[in-house]
This record gives sequence, C-alpha cells and structure tokens, in this order.
Amino acid sequence: MRKAEVPTETEVLSTCNTCRLIPVSHLGLDIGEPLGGFRSMFDRNGIEVVEDDIGRPSISRDDLGRLLTERREREAALVADAARRAAELEAKRPVLVGVPAREGATPYESMLAATGIVTPDQEFGRREPPRFLEEQLEAGAKALAEKRAQTREQNKQRAADKLKKDLQ
Repeated sequence: MRKAEVPTETEVLSTCNTCRLIPVSHLGLDIGEPLGGFRSMFDRNGIEVVEDDIGRPSISRDDLGRLLTERREREAALVADAARRAAELEAKRPVLVGVPAREGATPYESMLAATGIVTPDQEFGRREPPRFLEEQLEAGAKALAEKRAQTREQNKQRAADKLKKDLQ
C-alpha cells in the first residue's frame, strides 16, 4: 500500500468543506467502534459532529487524522509494553539444570552416574517389595483349599452314611 501524496496548500484551499467531512458511518472501516459508541468518543475528544451535504453526521478529515494518529500511538505503546513484559518474564525464568547424558547409557544410568545422586536403596536401605497381592492370593488359595477339604470330608461322610444305610 502506498501513501497518498500530501496536497499542497492551494489544493487544500480549493477542496470544498463538504469534501473535507467524513461520515460517522464510515469510521468503522478505519477505527473500531468504541464500547461507548462514537458519540461518547467525540465528546471525550472535543470533536464537533456536523451534518454533511446530504444530512449524514460527519467529522472533519483533520479530526479523523488526529484520531488515527492517537490510535497508532496507543497501539505502539501496547506493543512496547508487551515486549517489555515478555523481556521481564524471560529474565525471571529460572535456568533449567539437568543431568548430562552419557553416551551408551540409559537416562536412569546417566542420573545414577551424576554426582550427588543417591538411590532410594542407598538412602533408605534395601526393603522388601510390597506383598499385598501375593498375600491376598495366598489367603484366597488357602481358603479355597480349606473349602475343598471340607467338601471332601462332607462327601466322604455322606458316602459312608449311604453305605451304612444300604447295608442295613
């Protein structure tokens, strides 16, 4: 996009007042409508709203130029502020320190080879692995074996009682 050439003083004087007005309805193309609306922005900035030759509310080109300049400055300040904050966050970020990798070693082996590393076995002593599952399985197997033995005894007793009854 190229900038339009700046008109000379004689060209500006020859431009009619109607041509120097920008309808408020066209401002949305260059400036996003503020939350309070254009009218409140005009009141806040002391911009006079006049009607153009066909009765549309309009503002002067000079006022629009001032609003665009203010907007560019505000956006530039926001970008600079965001860059400053990003730089501050970057400066505050901690330096990550890791364990150097050793060639041919797994990550676990590299960690153990680093200085100052103590394994849980070294720190707390060797301990028995948890046996909860094995204990539950053993208890279940024992209960099942007892139930089978009890059922066998009952079956033997029934068979013996039936034999006695048949023999009588």
